[in-house]
Amino acid sequence: MGTEEVINEIGWILMLPYLLFFFFHILTRATLVCTPYFVTATILYTCGSIYMFATAHWNALPTIVWQYLFYQFFLPSLSLLMSINRFTAVIWWNQYSRIWKWKFFVLYSSIILVITLTLHYMFYKALFNCTYCVSNNRNLYRVFKTTVYITAFLVEVCAVLCRQKLKSKHTLDKYDVMLLMQSLLSTSCFLVNIGCNQVFDALAADNILKPIVQFISNCMFVMGFHLPCLYVFIKNKQLRYLLFKFYFINKFWKTEFTTVQVSALSQTYY
Repeated sequence: MGTEEVINEIGWILMLPYLLFFFFHILTRATLVCTPYFVTATILYTCGSIYMFATAHWNALPTIVWQYLFYQFFLPSLSLLMSINRFTAVIWWNQYSRIWKWKFFVLYSSIILVITLTLHYMFYKALFNCTYCVSNNRNLYRVFKTTVYITAFLVEVCAVLCRQKLKSKHTLDKYDVMLLMQSLLSTSCFLVNIGCNQVFDALAADNILKPIVQFISNCMFVMGFHLPCLYVFIKNKQLRYLLFKFYFINKFWKTEFTTVQVSALSQTYY
């Protein structure tokens, strides 16, 4: 097992505690977690974990090529959907509940899935019928991913700037800072991953920097899922309380959580 496989193996294993937490609280309809945003995030983290698992077991899975192509489009699209969700939560907070009713959320998710499957079909067919696509498929994927991730980041920045203007403030509040940082962490990691992959392909086979660039690329991809997830639990005390309670860790740190109360009004994170 090579370095790439080891990093991805560790990546999907370390995501399991978060996935179990999110799935449990979504299925039990916990007020703080069972929201369109966190459902989208859970789908993203789940797909990312599957992708990492498939990468770690590249030679053992016969469907790896199909999965690789599918997630090249699906993961960035989910990130953009999350950004749009947070944009509406910040700018049109009074209409947020209407815009993100569950029936509309299913509609938005279905559109994302249809677009992904369409692109997947087009690229999958093109790979076997188009000489240019066969020789440049990796670059085509990266152009798509880079465009979508930059768009998602710009949406987040616009949301924060508009909120700042609406509130007539020159400083960001805690929610805006968390919003921007969470977006910055995920988007930056994925963009660095794409950039490193491009540099890796450009380097000569015997270049000493090639394995270093590949290592950074793999780490950035895995951190693109872990860092944003870890950040919200560190930043949000209520989510941290639910996480510790879920794994019975709160018994060892009772003092920190004696004043924490999770109620229906605790919607500080959409």
